[in-house]
Amino acid sequence: MKTGLMRAAALGMAVLFLSVPVQAVDKSRVPPVSVYQAMLKANKPTGWVQFRRYNKQQMVYFTALQTMHCRLSEIRYSVNSRELDKRFALVPCNPLTPFSLPSDSKLKDILIKLPMGAARYVAVQVVWEDGTMSDMAVYEPCKDVGDRACAFEVKEAAPDSQSGRALAPEGQAEEDEPETESGNERGGAPVAAPSQR
Repeated sequence: MKTGLMRAAALGMAVLFLSVPVQAVDKSRVPPVSVYQAMLKANKPTGWVQFRRYNKQQMVYFTALQTMHCRLSEIRYSVNSRELDKRFALVPCNPLTPFSLPSDSKLKDILIKLPMGAARYVAVQVVWEDGTMSDMAVYEPCKDVGDRACAFEVKEAAPDSQSGRALAPEGQAEEDEPETESGNERGGAPVAAPSQR
């Protein structure tokens, strides 16, 4: 009988817990979506994502997009295709610090790690909280910048602007640059000036 009472109490608590509505995040202190859209537009030339060669791996940073997490519902991307078939997880929004990542953020919250040279290019698109989508942007790693984070926007129907040739078809590898190892994974992620691209 005691076991039956305990089960009934547990079931009652579970029903009570499930019937309590989940509180929505109060975004009244979060800047309007137009501010975030202006940030996205301003970051497009230098990269919504950044590439870095570090510790015998290729890192793809989503930091610029992650700072917009309070007004995004999704970050879509694909590696070496324009399918946008992957999703980069967004961190929870804290309306008091809408542009900051949580203090307990991990590397997985800002980057993906790939084998060295695996990503010839990355296509990316954001979905705003109202369901509208940005244009798709395509980026390739910068050449000759060592281990610094950098991206170069690929214009549609244009050849690879750094080498003068079209992007390599899927499955065809490009030559690897010599790798460097300095700094750290979180690194400052500086953007290379146009003269360094």
